[in-house]
Amino acid sequence: MKINNLNGSNIAFVIGALLIASSTLNTNGNNGPTFAMGNIILFGSIAYTARRKHHITPSKLWLIAEIISIVIVLYFTLLGVISEGWYQHPISFLVAPLWVIVVYCIALFKSKNEDMTHKSGSTDYTNLEKLAELRDKGIITEEEFIAKKKKVLQI
Repeated sequence: MKINNLNGSNIAFVIGALLIASSTLNTNGNNGPTFAMGNIILFGSIAYTARRKHHITPSKLWLIAEIISIVIVLYFTLLGVISEGWYQHPISFLVAPLWVIVVYCIALFKSKNEDMTHKSGSTDYTNLEKLAELRDKGIITEEEFIAKKKKVLQI
């Protein structure tokens, strides 16, 4: 299995980094919401990427990156809620976090569905092997084998 496409995650990472950079370089006032939104988007993209890569090549490093990223996203989101920044800056403290959460959940559930599909595929293969063994031993006929094979493969 390979990662289908992480272009969106890469773009989100760059956007988050640019928001963080612009908020730290700009000295014209309150840059907190821009900085927070940049962190939420940047670490959300890291969490998404880590989830996808951990699913493909399980590693403690990916798992740690995923957990730390989610904690940082939650920290900046809660910071906006506690400071009532969400009221004055809904894009930074409501829309961006909700978007990150939705995308992350999609990656989370997609990887679980792929696991279930992979497991059921290997079960089908095992069932076909058993059926072939029964056919080879003469316990079932070739016609019965073909009928059961079609049922297992849902043809």
